[in-house]
Amino acid sequence: MHPDSGCASSSGFTLLELLVVLTIASLVVALVPPAISAAVPGARLSNAARELTAALRDAHYRAVSRADVVDVEFEFEPSQYRIADGAATKLPGGIELSISETGTNARKRPPATTERVSDEAYRLSFYPDGSSSGATIKLAAAERQFLLDVGWPTGRVSITEGRTVVQ
Repeated sequence: MHPDSGCASSSGFTLLELLVVLTIASLVVALVPPAISAAVPGARLSNAARELTAALRDAHYRAVSRADVVDVEFEFEPSQYRIADGAATKLPGGIELSISETGTNARKRPPATTERVSDEAYRLSFYPDGSSSGATIKLAAAERQFLLDVGWPTGRVSITEGRTVVQ
């Protein structure tokens, strides 16, 4: 049909439909950022724990494949770790790092502790036979925590997630 044939066809939106869509869009824009920002700290903690787990497993693999001792050094202020002589990887702000010794042959510098003391470092070693000096590493933020257990006889790295106890 020709556009001027006299048939009435409507196209477009009414003012009411546009107002409803704009109201819904403004509610979404107002409500989404707080929800995202609430999830970000947990995501940063989870990501940091997984990255550290991968780094520890890589150090274990390097020690066995190169038949050499590979050290992972941790510093508590600022919270960071370094594999062998590589660059330091800094943990995101708000994540607490603590380490407890689990192996009988653990080598440390200065003494390992769960207290965060300035200029304190901890060395975790992986050996060519697959073993390690052993440690349990805790990364915590808010009410969540990840425990990374490095078994001393096998050098196996495992990760578990849990909630911290608030007293």
